[in-house]
Amino acid sequence: FTKKMNILFVELHNNNPFNVTCGSIQRSNLLIQACAQIAHVDVVVFNNNVVVHNIKNCDVIYCNECNKDKRNKALDIWRKIYCLFGSGELYFEMKNKKIEQVLDNIISKGGYDRIMIRYIPDAVRCGLVKYADKLIVDVDDSPVSIHRNRVRHSKTVIHKWYNSIIYSHSTKNLTLLLGKLKHSFFSNKDEIIGYKSSYLPNVPFYDETYVDFCDFENCNNNVLFVGYLTFGANINGLNRFFSCIYPLIIQKIPDVVVTIVGKCNLSQLGEWKHYRNVVIKGFVEDLNVEYANARVVVAPIYEGAGTNIKILEAMQMLRPCVTTLEGSRGFTDVFMPNIDYVVSMTDQEFADNVICLLQDKEKNHMIARNADSKLKANFSKQAFFEKLKRNI
Repeated sequence: FTKKMNILFVELHNNNPFNVTCGSIQRSNLLIQACAQIAHVDVVVFNNNVVVHNIKNCDVIYCNECNKDKRNKALDIWRKIYCLFGSGELYFEMKNKKIEQVLDNIISKGGYDRIMIRYIPDAVRCGLVKYADKLIVDVDDSPVSIHRNRVRHSKTVIHKWYNSIIYSHSTKNLTLLLGKLKHSFFSNKDEIIGYKSSYLPNVPFYDETYVDFCDFENCNNNVLFVGYLTFGANINGLNRFFSCIYPLIIQKIPDVVVTIVGKCNLSQLGEWKHYRNVVIKGFVEDLNVEYANARVVVAPIYEGAGTNIKILEAMQMLRPCVTTLEGSRGFTDVFMPNIDYVVSMTDQEFADNVICLLQDKEKNHMIARNADSKLKANFSKQAFFEKLKRNI
Protein backbone atom coordinates (compact mmCIF):
# COMPACT_ATOMS: atom_id res chain seq x y z
CA PHE A 1 0.00 0.00 0.00
CA THR A 2 2.67 2.50 0.96
CA LYS A 3 4.56 1.99 -2.31
CA LYS A 4 1.44 2.95 -4.28
CA MET A 5 0.66 6.04 -2.21
CA ASN A 6 0.92 9.37 -4.02
CA ILE A 7 1.58 12.61 -2.15
CA LEU A 8 1.34 16.15 -3.51
CA PHE A 9 3.62 18.61 -1.69
CA VAL A 10 2.80 22.26 -2.44
CA GLU A 11 5.72 24.64 -1.82
CA LEU A 12 4.33 28.16 -1.85
CA HIS A 13 6.56 29.74 0.77
CA ASN A 14 9.99 29.11 -0.80
CA ASN A 15 10.96 29.19 -4.47
CA ASN A 16 13.13 26.08 -4.30
CA PRO A 17 12.77 23.56 -1.45
CA PHE A 18 15.77 21.59 -2.73
CA ASN A 19 18.34 24.37 -2.30
CA VAL A 20 18.68 24.45 1.48
CA THR A 21 19.97 27.87 2.52
CA CYS A 22 17.86 28.61 5.61
CA GLY A 23 15.75 26.94 8.27
CA SER A 24 12.45 27.37 6.45
CA ILE A 25 13.74 25.70 3.29
CA GLN A 26 15.41 22.98 5.33
CA ARG A 27 12.11 22.04 6.99
CA SER A 28 10.38 21.80 3.60
CA ASN A 29 13.21 19.66 2.30
CA LEU A 30 13.03 17.28 5.28
CA LEU A 31 9.25 16.96 4.87
CA ILE A 32 9.72 15.99 1.22
CA GLN A 33 12.47 13.50 2.07
CA ALA A 34 10.29 11.85 4.71
CA CYS A 35 7.31 11.60 2.37
CA ALA A 36 9.49 10.14 -0.40
CA GLN A 37 10.51 7.27 1.90
CA ILE A 38 6.96 5.89 1.92
CA ALA A 39 5.37 7.25 -1.27
CA HIS A 40 5.86 8.90 -4.62
CA VAL A 41 5.93 12.69 -4.17
CA ASP A 42 5.08 15.40 -6.68
CA VAL A 43 6.41 18.79 -5.51
CA VAL A 44 4.67 21.88 -6.86
CA VAL A 45 6.99 24.90 -7.13
CA PHE A 46 6.26 28.46 -8.23
CA ASN A 47 9.66 28.97 -9.77
CA ASN A 48 10.82 29.91 -13.26
CA ASN A 49 14.17 28.17 -12.84
CA VAL A 50 14.86 24.49 -13.38
CA VAL A 51 14.99 22.69 -10.03
CA VAL A 52 17.68 20.04 -9.59
CA HIS A 53 17.43 17.48 -6.79
CA ASN A 54 18.58 13.97 -5.86
CA ILE A 55 15.58 12.72 -3.85
CA LYS A 56 14.29 9.36 -5.09
CA ASN A 57 10.54 8.89 -5.72
CA CYS A 58 10.17 12.63 -6.24
CA ASP A 59 9.17 14.73 -9.26
CA VAL A 60 8.72 18.47 -9.70
CA ILE A 61 5.64 20.20 -11.14
CA TYR A 62 6.20 23.79 -12.27
CA CYS A 63 3.51 26.47 -11.88
CA ASN A 64 5.39 29.33 -13.51
CA GLU A 65 2.26 31.04 -14.81
CA CYS A 66 1.04 31.87 -11.29
CA ASN A 67 2.21 35.00 -9.48
CA LYS A 68 2.26 33.81 -5.89
CA ASP A 69 3.48 37.18 -4.58
CA LYS A 70 0.76 39.37 -6.08
CA ARG A 71 -1.21 41.15 -3.37
CA ASN A 72 -4.29 43.36 -3.43
CA LYS A 73 -4.04 46.22 -0.92
CA ALA A 74 -7.80 46.82 -0.93
CA LEU A 75 -8.45 43.15 -0.05
CA ASP A 76 -5.80 43.27 2.66
CA ILE A 77 -7.60 46.20 4.28
CA TRP A 78 -10.92 44.37 3.95
CA ARG A 79 -9.39 41.33 5.69
CA LYS A 80 -8.29 43.44 8.67
CA ILE A 81 -11.91 44.48 9.11
CA TYR A 82 -13.24 40.98 8.39
CA CYS A 83 -11.00 39.51 11.10
CA LEU A 84 -12.83 41.57 13.73
CA PHE A 85 -16.18 39.97 12.93
CA GLY A 86 -15.77 37.05 10.51
CA SER A 87 -14.85 33.41 10.97
CA GLY A 88 -13.93 30.36 8.93
CA GLU A 89 -10.90 29.61 6.80
CA LEU A 90 -10.87 33.08 5.18
CA TYR A 91 -10.00 34.44 8.61
CA PHE A 92 -6.37 33.41 7.95
CA GLU A 93 -5.91 34.51 4.32
CA MET A 94 -7.65 35.42 1.08
CA LYS A 95 -7.76 32.79 -1.67
CA ASN A 96 -5.67 33.24 -4.79
CA LYS A 97 -8.12 32.07 -7.47
CA LYS A 98 -5.42 31.52 -10.09
CA ILE A 99 -3.34 29.29 -7.81
CA GLU A 100 -6.46 27.47 -6.63
CA GLN A 101 -7.53 26.66 -10.20
CA VAL A 102 -4.07 25.40 -11.18
CA LEU A 103 -3.83 23.16 -8.11
CA ASP A 104 -7.37 21.86 -8.60
CA ASN A 105 -6.38 20.76 -12.09
CA ILE A 106 -3.20 19.03 -10.82
CA ILE A 107 -5.09 17.27 -8.03
CA SER A 108 -7.90 16.07 -10.29
CA LYS A 109 -5.39 14.42 -12.61
CA GLY A 110 -2.97 13.11 -9.98
CA GLY A 111 -5.21 10.97 -7.80
CA TYR A 112 -3.30 11.89 -4.66
CA ASP A 113 -3.79 10.08 -1.37
CA ARG A 114 -2.35 12.97 0.64
CA ILE A 115 -1.77 16.68 0.04
CA MET A 116 0.79 18.48 2.15
CA ILE A 117 1.59 22.18 2.53
CA ARG A 118 3.36 24.33 5.06
CA TYR A 119 1.55 27.08 6.99
CA ILE A 120 -2.17 27.58 7.57
CA PRO A 121 -2.39 30.87 5.59
CA ASP A 122 -0.78 29.19 2.56
CA ALA A 123 -3.25 26.29 2.73
CA VAL A 124 -6.15 28.75 2.66
CA ARG A 125 -4.57 30.90 -0.03
CA CYS A 126 -4.19 27.87 -2.31
CA GLY A 127 -7.79 26.78 -1.76
CA LEU A 128 -6.72 23.42 -0.35
CA VAL A 129 -9.09 23.28 2.63
CA LYS A 130 -11.74 21.70 0.37
CA TYR A 131 -9.48 18.62 0.37
CA ALA A 132 -9.43 18.54 4.18
CA ASP A 133 -9.90 14.76 4.44
CA LYS A 134 -6.49 14.23 2.78
CA LEU A 135 -4.79 17.54 3.66
CA ILE A 136 -1.79 17.63 6.02
CA VAL A 137 -0.57 21.06 7.11
CA ASP A 138 2.75 21.81 8.74
CA VAL A 139 1.53 24.66 10.94
CA ASP A 140 5.06 25.47 12.18
CA ASP A 141 4.61 29.21 12.94
CA SER A 142 1.20 29.09 14.60
CA PRO A 143 -1.09 32.06 13.81
CA VAL A 144 -2.25 31.93 17.43
CA SER A 145 1.30 32.37 18.73
CA ILE A 146 1.98 35.16 16.25
CA HIS A 147 -1.11 37.10 17.36
CA ARG A 148 -0.32 36.47 21.03
CA ASN A 149 3.08 38.09 20.54
CA ARG A 150 1.49 41.04 18.77
CA VAL A 151 -0.69 41.63 21.83
CA ARG A 152 2.41 41.65 24.04
CA HIS A 153 4.24 44.10 21.80
CA SER A 154 1.33 46.44 21.01
CA LYS A 155 2.50 50.05 21.24
CA THR A 156 -0.87 51.76 21.67
CA VAL A 157 -4.14 50.99 23.44
CA ILE A 158 -5.97 50.73 20.11
CA HIS A 159 -3.39 48.32 18.73
CA LYS A 160 -3.63 46.18 21.86
CA TRP A 161 -7.42 46.16 21.66
CA TYR A 162 -7.37 45.13 18.00
CA ASN A 163 -4.66 42.49 18.48
CA SER A 164 -6.44 41.04 21.52
CA ILE A 165 -9.62 40.50 19.50
CA ILE A 166 -7.65 38.94 16.63
CA TYR A 167 -5.82 36.67 19.07
CA SER A 168 -9.08 35.45 20.59
CA HIS A 169 -10.66 34.84 17.18
CA SER A 170 -7.54 33.13 15.83
CA THR A 171 -7.61 30.55 18.63
CA LYS A 172 -11.25 29.68 17.93
CA ASN A 173 -10.87 29.60 14.15
CA LEU A 174 -7.65 27.59 14.17
CA THR A 175 -9.22 24.97 16.46
CA LEU A 176 -12.18 24.59 14.10
CA LEU A 177 -10.01 24.45 10.99
CA LEU A 178 -7.52 21.90 12.34
CA GLY A 179 -10.42 19.66 13.37
CA LYS A 180 -11.31 19.27 9.68
CA LEU A 181 -7.83 18.31 8.45
CA LYS A 182 -6.29 14.87 8.08
CA HIS A 183 -3.43 15.94 10.33
CA SER A 184 -1.34 18.95 11.33
CA PHE A 185 2.20 19.31 12.67
CA PHE A 186 3.52 21.87 15.16
CA SER A 187 7.20 22.62 15.74
CA ASN A 188 6.48 23.72 19.32
CA LYS A 189 4.85 21.33 21.83
CA ASP A 190 3.36 24.25 23.75
CA GLU A 191 1.37 25.44 20.72
CA ILE A 192 -0.35 22.19 19.73
CA ILE A 193 -4.11 22.57 19.17
CA GLY A 194 -6.58 19.78 18.43
CA TYR A 195 -6.66 16.00 18.67
CA LYS A 196 -5.46 15.58 15.06
CA SER A 197 -2.22 17.47 15.67
CA SER A 198 1.22 16.29 16.75
CA TYR A 199 4.70 17.57 17.52
CA LEU A 200 7.29 17.60 14.74
CA PRO A 201 10.47 19.30 15.99
CA ASN A 202 12.78 21.48 13.99
CA VAL A 203 16.26 20.06 13.52
CA PRO A 204 19.56 21.86 12.90
CA PHE A 205 21.57 21.67 9.70
CA TYR A 206 23.54 18.46 9.42
CA ASP A 207 26.88 18.96 7.66
CA GLU A 208 29.71 16.54 7.11
CA THR A 209 32.22 18.94 8.61
CA TYR A 210 32.78 19.21 12.34
CA VAL A 211 33.46 22.21 14.55
CA ASP A 212 35.31 21.55 17.79
CA PHE A 213 34.87 23.29 21.13
CA CYS A 214 35.98 26.90 21.20
CA ASP A 215 39.76 27.31 21.37
CA PHE A 216 40.15 30.18 23.82
CA GLU A 217 43.89 30.42 23.20
CA ASN A 218 43.47 31.13 19.48
CA CYS A 219 40.01 32.69 19.40
CA ASN A 220 39.24 36.33 20.22
CA ASN A 221 36.18 37.80 21.95
CA ASN A 222 33.92 37.10 19.00
CA VAL A 223 30.12 37.02 19.25
CA LEU A 224 28.14 35.56 16.35
CA PHE A 225 24.59 36.12 15.10
CA VAL A 226 23.26 33.99 12.24
CA GLY A 227 19.92 34.69 10.55
CA TYR A 228 18.16 36.27 7.61
CA LEU A 229 18.06 40.04 8.07
CA THR A 230 15.23 40.26 5.58
CA PHE A 231 13.08 38.84 8.41
CA GLY A 232 11.53 41.52 10.61
CA ALA A 233 11.89 39.62 13.90
CA ASN A 234 15.66 39.29 13.35
CA ILE A 235 16.11 42.99 12.53
CA ASN A 236 14.02 44.04 15.53
CA GLY A 237 15.97 41.69 17.77
CA LEU A 238 19.33 43.04 16.61
CA ASN A 239 18.13 46.63 16.95
CA ARG A 240 17.32 45.97 20.61
CA PHE A 241 20.58 44.05 21.09
CA PHE A 242 22.70 46.95 19.84
CA SER A 243 20.60 49.62 21.59
CA CYS A 244 20.35 48.02 25.01
CA ILE A 245 22.75 45.08 25.35
CA TYR A 246 25.83 45.78 23.23
CA PRO A 247 26.77 49.00 25.15
CA LEU A 248 26.81 46.99 28.40
CA ILE A 249 29.07 44.34 26.88
CA ILE A 250 31.55 46.74 25.35
CA GLN A 251 31.96 48.54 28.68
CA LYS A 252 33.42 45.36 30.17
CA ILE A 253 35.04 43.90 27.03
CA PRO A 254 36.11 46.78 24.71
CA ASP A 255 37.62 44.47 22.10
CA VAL A 256 34.46 42.39 21.61
CA VAL A 257 33.55 41.83 17.95
CA VAL A 258 29.99 41.04 16.84
CA THR A 259 29.78 39.23 13.50
CA ILE A 260 26.46 39.24 11.62
CA VAL A 261 25.94 36.45 9.09
CA GLY A 262 22.92 36.07 6.85
CA LYS A 263 21.25 37.52 3.80
CA CYS A 264 20.50 41.20 4.36
CA ASN A 265 19.63 44.57 2.87
CA LEU A 266 22.06 47.08 4.37
CA SER A 267 19.61 49.95 3.93
CA GLN A 268 17.22 48.26 6.38
CA LEU A 269 19.78 47.99 9.17
CA GLY A 270 20.19 50.50 12.00
CA GLU A 271 23.12 52.78 12.73
CA TRP A 272 24.84 49.90 14.47
CA LYS A 273 26.00 48.65 11.07
CA HIS A 274 28.65 51.43 11.21
CA TYR A 275 30.02 50.48 14.63
CA ARG A 276 33.74 49.75 14.68
CA ASN A 277 33.29 46.40 16.44
CA VAL A 278 30.53 45.13 14.16
CA VAL A 279 31.28 42.99 11.09
CA ILE A 280 28.41 42.38 8.66
CA LYS A 281 29.26 39.53 6.31
CA GLY A 282 25.87 38.83 4.77
CA PHE A 283 25.66 35.49 3.00
CA VAL A 284 28.70 33.23 3.47
CA GLU A 285 29.61 29.99 1.74
CA ASP A 286 30.92 28.20 4.83
CA LEU A 287 29.12 28.75 8.14
CA ASN A 288 31.50 26.36 9.87
CA VAL A 289 34.28 28.93 9.63
CA GLU A 290 32.14 31.57 11.31
CA TYR A 291 31.19 29.25 14.16
CA ALA A 292 34.81 28.14 14.58
CA ASN A 293 35.87 31.78 15.03
CA ALA A 294 33.15 32.55 17.59
CA ARG A 295 33.08 32.02 21.35
CA VAL A 296 29.40 32.80 21.86
CA VAL A 297 26.27 32.78 19.69
CA VAL A 298 23.43 35.20 20.42
CA ALA A 299 19.75 34.84 19.50
CA PRO A 300 18.01 38.06 20.61
CA ILE A 301 14.48 36.95 19.75
CA TYR A 302 11.48 38.88 21.09
CA GLU A 303 8.69 37.85 18.70
CA GLY A 304 7.61 35.12 16.30
CA ALA A 305 6.31 31.58 16.62
CA GLY A 306 7.47 28.00 16.25
CA THR A 307 10.97 27.19 17.48
CA ASN A 308 14.27 28.83 16.69
CA ILE A 309 16.62 26.77 14.52
CA LYS A 310 19.44 29.26 15.20
CA ILE A 311 19.63 27.93 18.76
CA LEU A 312 19.81 24.31 17.62
CA GLU A 313 22.44 25.15 15.03
CA ALA A 314 24.63 26.85 17.66
CA MET A 315 24.35 23.73 19.83
CA GLN A 316 25.29 21.52 16.89
CA MET A 317 28.37 23.69 16.34
CA LEU A 318 29.37 23.34 20.02
CA ARG A 319 28.87 27.00 20.81
CA PRO A 320 26.91 28.20 23.86
CA CYS A 321 23.86 30.23 22.88
CA VAL A 322 22.46 33.22 24.76
CA THR A 323 18.81 33.89 24.03
CA THR A 324 15.61 35.32 25.52
CA LEU A 325 12.51 33.79 27.07
CA GLU A 326 10.77 34.11 23.68
CA GLY A 327 13.74 32.43 21.99
CA SER A 328 13.54 29.44 24.33
CA ARG A 329 9.92 28.59 23.48
CA GLY A 330 9.45 25.00 22.43
CA PHE A 331 12.73 23.89 24.02
CA THR A 332 12.01 24.17 27.74
CA ASP A 333 11.03 20.51 28.15
CA VAL A 334 14.41 19.37 26.77
CA PHE A 335 17.01 22.05 27.47
CA MET A 336 17.71 23.56 30.90
CA PRO A 337 18.71 27.24 31.31
CA ASN A 338 22.31 27.70 32.45
CA ILE A 339 22.91 24.00 31.77
CA ASP A 340 22.35 23.58 28.02
CA TYR A 341 21.86 27.20 26.92
CA VAL A 342 21.46 30.56 28.61
CA VAL A 343 18.06 32.24 28.81
CA SER A 344 18.04 35.95 29.68
CA MET A 345 15.07 37.76 31.22
CA THR A 346 16.42 41.32 30.95
CA ASP A 347 18.87 43.27 28.77
CA GLN A 348 21.33 43.49 31.67
CA GLU A 349 21.13 39.75 32.21
CA PHE A 350 21.66 39.13 28.50
CA ALA A 351 24.81 41.27 28.54
CA ASP A 352 26.13 39.62 31.73
CA ASN A 353 25.60 36.17 30.23
CA VAL A 354 27.49 37.04 27.05
CA ILE A 355 30.36 38.54 29.08
CA CYS A 356 30.55 35.43 31.29
CA LEU A 357 30.68 33.01 28.36
CA LEU A 358 33.31 35.10 26.58
CA GLN A 359 35.57 34.95 29.63
CA ASP A 360 34.77 31.65 31.38
CA LYS A 361 36.22 28.80 29.34
CA GLU A 362 34.96 26.04 31.64
CA LYS A 363 31.34 27.24 31.63
CA ASN A 364 31.50 27.87 27.89
CA HIS A 365 32.58 24.29 27.19
CA MET A 366 30.25 22.81 29.81
CA ILE A 367 27.14 24.34 28.26
CA ALA A 368 28.23 23.39 24.74
CA ARG A 369 28.89 19.78 25.82
CA ASN A 370 25.54 19.41 27.61
CA ALA A 371 23.60 20.89 24.70
CA ASP A 372 25.29 18.66 22.15
CA SER A 373 24.35 15.52 24.07
CA LYS A 374 20.65 16.43 24.35
CA LEU A 375 20.54 17.71 20.78
CA LYS A 376 21.59 14.36 19.36
CA ALA A 377 19.06 12.52 21.52
CA ASN A 378 16.05 14.72 20.78
CA PHE A 379 16.51 16.58 17.49
CA SER A 380 17.93 14.09 15.02
CA LYS A 381 17.05 13.92 11.34
CA GLN A 382 15.92 10.30 11.70
CA ALA A 383 13.58 11.16 14.60
CA PHE A 384 12.01 13.83 12.39
CA PHE A 385 11.39 11.28 9.61
CA GLU A 386 9.86 8.68 11.90
CA LYS A 387 7.48 11.12 13.61
CA LEU A 388 6.23 12.44 10.29
CA LYS A 389 5.78 9.02 8.68
CA ARG A 390 3.74 7.75 11.64
CA ASN A 391 1.13 10.46 11.07
CA ILE A 392 0.80 10.37 7.27
